[in-house]
Amino acid sequence: MRLKKSVMQSTENVMQSAAEGEAKHLASVVKPKPSND
Repeated sequence: MRLKKSVMQSTENVMQSAAEGEAKHLASVVKPKPSND
């Protein structure tokens, strides 16, 4: 039972990390970047 809970917890952590990473990625894409032209 503990193993299953552990797996669920790590899956949750991975999902959360992925969501945060995607949010940061979207934020960096949406933000106007300073152009180096």
